[in-house]
Amino acid sequence: MNLRNQLKSSSAQSHARLDRELSDFGPFTDPTRYRIFLNLMLKLHQRCGSSLAYVESEIELPSRNRSLEDLIRSDLLTLVHDESEARDLRDDPRSGASTKSAETMWGEAYVMEGSAMGGKMMYRQAESLLPQEFGRDYLRQLSFDAGKRWKAFVVALESETSGLDNGQVIAAAQNLFDDAYSIFQTLKSSDSIESSS
Repeated sequence: MNLRNQLKSSSAQSHARLDRELSDFGPFTDPTRYRIFLNLMLKLHQRCGSSLAYVESEIELPSRNRSLEDLIRSDLLTLVHDESEARDLRDDPRSGASTKSAETMWGEAYVMEGSAMGGKMMYRQAESLLPQEFGRDYLRQLSFDAGKRWKAFVVALESETSGLDNGQVIAAAQNLFDDAYSIFQTLKSSDSIESSS
């Protein structure tokens, strides 16, 4: 079984659990829920930014004019309630250099690049449900990326990872799915919102 299929099979349950939780939550049904969704994405990009940058440089993925992390911050600024909140968001540390193993970076990139595949659907939902004043640049970029970057990533996943420990790549992807679920639960609790399931 190739690495992509191993990743897909190993993370299927965790991936489905996170997708189900996000779908049930309805992240585009009101501004508070949208802010929680964007904060989740920001935390994940802060954690995985170096992994995405590493893989992007290794395989020459189609580039972006602005990082997804910056687009998320820009969208969050349309949802803030006061200047101190906006200042905190602007001063929040960016993802930086990493000491992660190549296996960890490929595993995290698998999850993050794969998440863009839902970008078109999420962008359409946001367009139909959210008031126009709330930014959706992040989702617009995901929608644009859907398919283009993933195809190149999947090809490289087989051609560029032959010297890596597949078990460590799979563990990194699984850890990220599990951590994303935990972060999402924490963000919902801190905003006193529970999904209606």
